[in-house]
Amino acid sequence: MVCFVDESGNLRRCGTLCVAIVCFDRVEGKPVDSYGRDLVDEIRRNLGVSMCRELKYRIVKRIAKRLSLDVAQLVSMIVDRCRFVSSKCVHLDDPYLCRKRGLVEVLRTACIIDDVALVVLDENLVAGRDRDVGYVKRFSGCVRRIRFGSSHRFPGIQLADLVAGFCRENYALCVSMDIA
Repeated sequence: MVCFVDESGNLRRCGTLCVAIVCFDRVEGKPVDSYGRDLVDEIRRNLGVSMCRELKYRIVKRIAKRLSLDVAQLVSMIVDRCRFVSSKCVHLDDPYLCRKRGLVEVLRTACIIDDVALVVLDENLVAGRDRDVGYVKRFSGCVRRIRFGSSHRFPGIQLADLVAGFCRENYALCVSMDIA
């Protein structure tokens, strides 16, 4: 699988952080930055925002409300079209440990499903001192390669952002959708 990870939440303000993972079946020769592009384009069409640079949860939520669309339906599209989607909401006093714990837990869950060939982490997800991802690889179980990327470049990270933001605000609904 090829997986993308992002987070939602501000530990200084709300004390809770949600880390989400969105995974696709790996296709030999397919560029990593093309995974999820068709799904992001479809969500943009549903929202009528074909020209926006990237999808961010707070923007999608605002536009969906204006159009009387249910964001849960958009998240369901992601769940239905991806190989695996999950999130982990954590509450800890230390933002560094919170991110690390959430990240390791979503990766462990993905490893139960299948071998993870590559994980693309949002470049802002892990604190700078954690750029040495040995800890994450060691404790997640099956991740072969980890790299960092921008949500501008990787549509899969945009999808993970939507799932993380939605689950942070609607945890009970995410539990019922089996993604929390």
